[in-house]
Amino acid sequence: MSFRFLQAFGFAAILLSQAAYADTRADATTNTRIGIVDLARVMRESQPAQRTEQRLKNEFSARDADLQRMGKDVIALKTELENKNISINEIDRRKKEQALDELGREFERKRRVLVSDINIRRNEELKSVYSVVNRAIRKLAESERYDLIIHDAVYYNKSVDLTDKAIKALATEK
Repeated sequence: MSFRFLQAFGFAAILLSQAAYADTRADATTNTRIGIVDLARVMRESQPAQRTEQRLKNEFSARDADLQRMGKDVIALKTELENKNISINEIDRRKKEQALDELGREFERKRRVLVSDINIRRNEELKSVYSVVNRAIRKLAESERYDLIIHDAVYYNKSVDLTDKAIKALATEK
C-alpha cells in the first residue's frame, strides 16, 4: 500500500466520522427541549420568596425601629452640640462630646449586629426557598417533558422562557 492510498483512506475515514457525528448531533438537538428560568426574577416575584421577605421584615422590624430611634438620637445630640457649642462651658461640652461618641459607637455596634443577624436569617430562609423553587422547576420540567432547564442565561429567545410558568407553579406551593 502506498502512502498516498493510506492518506486518502484516512481522510475519507475522517470525513465519514464527522458526517456521522453531525448526523447524530442533529438528531439529538432536534428532539431536545430546552427551557430557561430567570431565577433572580423567580426569587423576587414568587409567593414563597415574598412570604419569606415579609416574615424577615416582621422578625426584625422592632430591632430596626430601635436602631432608627437611636440614629435620630445621635443626630439630635450632634446638632445640639454644634448649635450650642459657643454657649456652653468646656466641661459640659466635653461631657456631651463623650456621650455623642459613646452613643455613636453603640449605634454602629447595634447596626453591624442587626445587619449580620438579618443576613444570617435571610441566607437560612433562602436555602429553603431555593429548595422549593428547584422542586417546582423540576416538576414543571418533568410534566412538560423538558430535557434541560437552564437558569440565568446571557441571551435566550422568549419562546423558551419558563419563568412565568415557574412563578405560577410556585403560587400553589406552601
